[in-house]
Amino acid sequence: MNNDIPYELLSQYFAGECSPEEKRRVEDWIHEDPAHERTVEQLHRVWTEAGKHRNVIDVDAFWRGVELRTIMPQKSLLGSLTGKYRRGPSTFNYVLRIAAVVVLSVAIPYLVYWMNQSDASIATAALMREVSTGNGERAQFRFSDGTLVWLNVASTMRFAGSFSGDSREVYLEGEAFFDVARNESMPFVVNTQTATVEVLGTEFDVHARADEKQIDVVVADGSVLLRRRGSGSAENVVLTKGFQSSLTENGVITPARPVNVESYTGWVNGRLVFDRRPIELALKDLERWYGLRCRLEGNGLRESLNLTATFENEPLEEVLHTIAVTTNLIVEQKGNEFVFSSNKKR
Repeated sequence: MNNDIPYELLSQYFAGECSPEEKRRVEDWIHEDPAHERTVEQLHRVWTEAGKHRNVIDVDAFWRGVELRTIMPQKSLLGSLTGKYRRGPSTFNYVLRIAAVVVLSVAIPYLVYWMNQSDASIATAALMREVSTGNGERAQFRFSDGTLVWLNVASTMRFAGSFSGDSREVYLEGEAFFDVARNESMPFVVNTQTATVEVLGTEFDVHARADEKQIDVVVADGSVLLRRRGSGSAENVVLTKGFQSSLTENGVITPARPVNVESYTGWVNGRLVFDRRPIELALKDLERWYGLRCRLEGNGLRESLNLTATFENEPLEEVLHTIAVTTNLIVEQKGNEFVFSSNKKR
């Protein structure tokens, strides 16, 4: 944890094993900010509940999971186009929020689950973890096997605290880029709601948002196997470097095709890249990236307009202006949202 309060010290604090100096250090930190106090209260509830259902709390397993670091949150603008950016959450508060998500979002449901499960099931459940990002927030973390993951804005990933068995399984909702450590005896498997991506060691992007109609997979290096989940068939496609495939809303896997990989993976390096992206989906990306609200008005615009543009560190008003000019739309702020509409009415 940031600000010189490591998780291990909080564990000792909860267990009553701190020295007087350590106890004072933790309590001073708690009293610095109401957010610190709320977070510690939440974590302590989880700690207490865990103790009720297990004779021994595995401190390492309680905290262990990933080496997590944040990527600076995107700037957010909810004021006028000529106004100043509203400051997003500080890096420290973001780390704290992620830490709470890792423990609270997964541990509490599993504590209920523990009551009716065998010791083996309990051990597995206790090691589950979750990392989530909100609009305008991205994260990067490393698994114990060396695999690096970049989690895009408004995304969630669940995984075991340590990999075991014959595969390394993770569960994704949203978008993530993976640099997988090679292990031929233990394939890395990304599960989404409708698709599964299996690899040995490679770099690839999986785009699997719940509010979009298809799953997109693109390979930056190496190769992956994309298949439909629960199909019970051999329907799949192998993707190699520079190729992309999708699992459509109708459950069809599209043939592999060469693509501009940067248009799928630019977000990893802080670039928002659109390559003939349907305007409605582009505006959803914009909402998540900047933490704002967009609306498209006008008949036929969703079906007829695509956006090709790249943005990196440009002020939001410049981004909005570029999108409007490129698509021949006008953009106006109405309340707390930005409305794009046809230029023909002017």
